[in-house]
Amino acid sequence: MVAFFTRTATAYRETNCPAYLCVFPCSILILFFLYSIYITLDVEKIPADAVIDYLQHNLNMHPITYIRTTDTDCPENFEEVVLGNWPGVFSEGDGKPGSGPIPLHFWRDEIFCIQRLENFKYTLDECPEGYKRCQPDLCIFESDICPITGIKFLKQLPDGVNGDKPKENYEREMYFQQGNIAIGDKLYSIERNVDSHPIVDIQVSFYGPPCYALDKIPQKKTPPYRTMRAQYGCGEYGADTHTHLVDSMSEYDLYEDNTIDRQLADIPGYLETIEGEIVYLAFRPRVKLANDQICYQDDYGVTKESAGELFENVISHDVTLISLMGIQLFILAYCFVGSCCVGCGDTETKENMHEFNRLTFIFTLLAEFIFVVALFILVGWNAQELKIADTSLNNLLTQNCLQDAELSAAGTDFHENLGDIPEDVSSYVLWIVLAFLAKALYTIWILIRRM
Repeated sequence: MVAFFTRTATAYRETNCPAYLCVFPCSILILFFLYSIYITLDVEKIPADAVIDYLQHNLNMHPITYIRTTDTDCPENFEEVVLGNWPGVFSEGDGKPGSGPIPLHFWRDEIFCIQRLENFKYTLDECPEGYKRCQPDLCIFESDICPITGIKFLKQLPDGVNGDKPKENYEREMYFQQGNIAIGDKLYSIERNVDSHPIVDIQVSFYGPPCYALDKIPQKKTPPYRTMRAQYGCGEYGADTHTHLVDSMSEYDLYEDNTIDRQLADIPGYLETIEGEIVYLAFRPRVKLANDQICYQDDYGVTKESAGELFENVISHDVTLISLMGIQLFILAYCFVGSCCVGCGDTETKENMHEFNRLTFIFTLLAEFIFVVALFILVGWNAQELKIADTSLNNLLTQNCLQDAELSAAGTDFHENLGDIPEDVSSYVLWIVLAFLAKALYTIWILIRRM
């Protein structure tokens, strides 16, 4: 191997082909030109992406039909609700590591278990055969029960049979069978109103109604801890005022219920910043759409990743794509000059260059084939997912389907800021694939000619 590179270096010194000296700087200039195109793109974080994520998931969530509480595991056919996350803290650079988000499962020492509708259709038209209407825009199987639209406080419960506040599970089961739900020491009745929107999510909301943006939490009354992994304040798109805030407790009690209070006490000064803060149990209904059948779709463009993550993935790969285009041009130019310099230098020099070119062709061809295919799949998927989300959103906007001004404004901002970025990135991918195919064919031709 050492001898091979030694012969190659000798070949470069002895070759009388000045064109080789131009290949590298010319390719660098082309690469800088391509990068200058890239920096003209708006690569900042798209406003409202976290609001669009909420809108997508809300519209695609199945309505909740049953809710119950327990202090053990959820019964069969019920799923546990993760109520949210403690945001976490960044490292302060003093040698102590930060902490990532911690999921919150308990509210008043109980977890929430739910069942969702499986067979339903949102439509303003006549219900399909075998379906019945529950709300003006919702049809469900005739044998199913209409979804929950809210809960109503009934009474304060007495202490449990053992004299403490947490009740025995058989008592919770009794309330459930009666069509009620016990949350802590309060009893609520389940509501299934025909003129209300179904509940699709249950969560902890910090300090007030939850923000429309999934990456934000409402503003605290007091300054937050200095290194919190959270964005405070709902921003220009505001909070979801349609949310039902059904219960509240102190923020410290929430962390104590979830047995993370001692862990948080190890963060110097953190507990002092949450004194007097209140958190809420929030039931979130489905987003209201306009009374127009065109607004009701079977799929609202839900994506496996958030719109913000998709956008960041596409933009981060944009730099990679342009760099790869420059590399393609450099290698293609090198191969071209190498083939033109067949008569350069003496016999040994030509043999060394032929050997170097052969190995270079084969290695780069295989390596780039793997890289280009992987990049094509990855970037193409991200750009396509982002386009799906934008197309579905634009359909809602053009038909004036979004009734909330905040959601409509967020959707407009997202669509306008996204612009043609997915198409631009797809074009880069296409040009790279074409360049790779051109170089692959050229490489095969060179190798055949020199066999």
